[in-house]
Amino acid sequence: MKLSAETVLELKEKMNRFNEWEFSYIRQLSAEERSNQFVELFELGMQCDAETIERAHKEHMEQFIRFAAVGKT
Repeated sequence: MKLSAETVLELKEKMNRFNEWEFSYIRQLSAEERSNQFVELFELGMQCDAETIERAHKEHMEQFIRFAAVGKT
């Protein structure tokens, strides 16, 4: 999959905006809310078998790798 330089820049800008939003959202949460969010995600993960978790993690990381590779072309 080959993306134009313009498309890569647009994707990077969107990613940066999302990261900024996520950071500001997290700062607005209290320590208790952040802890509750972590516990909920942890409990959700505990409901999945190790193979499902590993597959989801691999798929998630592959997207980062693809995006990083596109930026270098």
